[in-house]
Parts: sequence; structure tokens; C-alpha cells
Amino acid sequence: MQYELAPLEGVTTHVLRRAHRALFPPPDRYFTPFLALTQNHVFSPREQAEIAQTHLDGVPVIPQLLAGNAGDFLWAARALAEKGFAQVNLNMGCPSGTVVNKGKGAGMLRDTDALRAFCDAVFEKTPVRISIKTRLGLFDAQEFEEIASVLRDYPVCELIVHPRVRAAYYGGAPDIEAFARVLDAFPAPVSYNGDLFCARDVRAFEERFPQAETVMLGRGALANPAIFGELRGGMPLAREQLFRYCEWIEQGYIDEMGAGNALGRLKELWIYLAGAFSGIRRQEKVIRKARHIGEYREAVRSIFDNAPLADPAGYRREGFESIWAAMDA
Repeated sequence: MQYELAPLEGVTTHVLRRAHRALFPPPDRYFTPFLALTQNHVFSPREQAEIAQTHLDGVPVIPQLLAGNAGDFLWAARALAEKGFAQVNLNMGCPSGTVVNKGKGAGMLRDTDALRAFCDAVFEKTPVRISIKTRLGLFDAQEFEEIASVLRDYPVCELIVHPRVRAAYYGGAPDIEAFARVLDAFPAPVSYNGDLFCARDVRAFEERFPQAETVMLGRGALANPAIFGELRGGMPLAREQLFRYCEWIEQGYIDEMGAGNALGRLKELWIYLAGAFSGIRRQEKVIRKARHIGEYREAVRSIFDNAPLADPAGYRREGFESIWAAMDA
């Protein structure tokens, strides 16, 4: 089984990826947060930082592209090929209303004729391999039958399926039966993404789907950055290692954008990282309300001095419930 770190906008940035690769066993692939392509055909300074490395100490970095038309996508694919990238990932899953209304992300699932025209153009002229991260449809998982009938006509190198529809956002349980149908019928390698929060969840998935080759981990890997090593028989998360990781990320953001802007990024990270600890509601509130980096540091220091690490197998923060642990119980 191979493992991938999911792209999360504003969180799984080059700063986090560098710290993760330095301190923890890595996944098989990192993905950038999506690069939002525009008709200007210029990568912003932030995006330039995300694509500065094709590999991170031997681990491939895959740029994810959010494109509304084939011309923008092909411009980015060619520019990335010139930088040495061999693969890009097309985002067909982002459920944000502003994204969908522009026909990007999950908005690409609305019109299969338009999707076919897009694929005709990009797969004919792309200089790189293309993987796709998708949802099952906008409102009903049955929509994916028609979507898949389009996608299977093209040389997709990997199909990453988040088995929810756009209307569900991240609520409710993933549609595991729909994923099973995709896994059985799609000709390219199929990766699973959704509600795998700890090693126990992943092992339950592997038992259910031994034919699957890859899983992509997001929220669980952010709460437990040691998970990729655990899944390969390595050591569980250690407090000292995690503290150093937080320090590296904090300093990386401060060096890049200054303490004031770094604080916002660090608050986003702790939405997920808080799951590594038990009994930190008070400190979480302080982090959320912190107005300067000193308040943030004091709250983080209090967590590491006083709070026990959570049992990853029991990781059940609100909104993060996993169906896999229930299946494995």
C-alpha cells in the first residue's frame, strides 16, 4: 500500500511539507494545495514557493491545479514540465461555492459534455501525466457513472476518489459502496480519500479493499504526522518530536511572511493538530483568539507541558468521526 498526504488549502504548504519530511517518515507523495489558475498565466509568489521543488528529499511533490478551462490548464502543465515536474493533479472535488460557481473544482462535475471537451484538449497536448482528485457528483453518487464514462476514455494516471457528493461537503459518512464500484470498474489506479483518521482506520480499509493500491490521508495525518511511519511498522507519535515539528513550522512561516501573517496560518494548522492531544479546550480557545505570536506560543507551550497525547485509535474529535473504526470494532 502506498500513502499520500492530501492537499489542504493554506495548511499543507511547502513550509509544513519541509518540516514533515525533516522530522517524520514521509508519505510516498506530497501534493501542493491547489494552484488557482487564471487567464493571466502567471504563478503568484505564493504559488512559486509551492512549486520550487519537484521532489522533497526524494519524495515526489505533485502540483494540484484548479482550472476552469483547458487553455489555463495546458499553460500551467507546460510551465510545470519546464520546471521538471512529470505529473500534475486536477482538482475536481473542491466544494467551495465560489469555486463551483466558476465551473472549477466540483463544478467540473456538472456538465459531462464540457468535461469531455476539457479532457479532449488537455490529454491531447499535455506534456505531463495527469491524475485527478474527484468527488462522486454534485448531488447524487449515481452521477459518477456518467462522469466515469468520460474519464475512462483518457490516460488518467491515478483517480483519487473522495466518496462524497459536493452537496455533502465534509459531512455525513463517505459512500463506501460507491467507492467499491469505482474501484472495480475504473481502468486506472484508484486511490481512496476520506475519513481515515488513524492507523487503525487505514488497516480496516486495507482489509476491506486489499486490491486498492493507495490511500490519501488528510486530517488524520495533520493530527498525527507520524502516521506514515506507523503504517510501515515505525514508532508512534512522540511529544518531543511533535514539539520540534511545531517549532519548525512556526519559524518557517515567520521567516516567510512575518509573525502577524504567520499567526493565521498557525491557527489553521491547530484546527487539525489539536486532535493529537486530550483535554485542551481552554488552550484551543486561546490559540483561536490569540492576537499576537506571544499569546499563541504561551498556549502551545501549555499544551505540551500539561496535556496528554490522545490515543490515535480513539481519535474522535467533533466532525471527525470515522466509519472505519466502527467497522473494525
